[in-house]
Amino acid sequence: MLKRLVSLALCIFLVLFYFNGKTSIIPTFQMTESPNVITKGQYGQTLIVELSYSHKGLAEWIETLSEPSILFLVNSEWIQRSPELVQLLKDKKLNVGLLGHSNVDYQEPTLLKEQLTMFHKAFGQLPLWFATADYIVESAMQEQLFAKKINIVAPTNSLSSLDMAIADGDFISVPLHREQSLSFEVIDQFINKHTLISIEENIFGYKISTKRYPQ
Repeated sequence: MLKRLVSLALCIFLVLFYFNGKTSIIPTFQMTESPNVITKGQYGQTLIVELSYSHKGLAEWIETLSEPSILFLVNSEWIQRSPELVQLLKDKKLNVGLLGHSNVDYQEPTLLKEQLTMFHKAFGQLPLWFATADYIVESAMQEQLFAKKINIVAPTNSLSSLDMAIADGDFISVPLHREQSLSFEVIDQFINKHTLISIEENIFGYKISTKRYPQ
């Protein structure tokens, strides 16, 4: 009897060890087989919040969010200015990527490395998602990001009105910048009007659990 119990315990341990190793969440993954900019999914709508300025009420609005169906793309300067909001995004387990500068700024060869380092320091890993401010990414930069297993995204449309036409697969961007933003009330109305899904689910058609940052 004792032998059977020991054998059973050993089997359970091996099974748990095996599946833990097999199902450990990979910090980064690539959505494409070669460098490319992803502009559309196919299974629903995804909201992308481009964040470079903390308008009044931002923290309270983030507090109301519960599902990682929204992708936040945060600017590196905003990361430096907003440690408490960075922690809030992490505490809420929201999907966060990096919003870069305009494409022309990357003629400065160290800029991308500095921004990725800043993101890594704040979130404990490299971003899964990256976009430039003007959605233009030169092929050389695509290669750099692909080598680091960072997916490049560009919205299909920007949110202009609650009645705008959207289609399955669309990535809808919402700007939260100093000179360009929508009210949180309008964003909430859009969220309530549409069934939003994560960008991963929009592309693949099923939910994927991804490690967005260390606990």
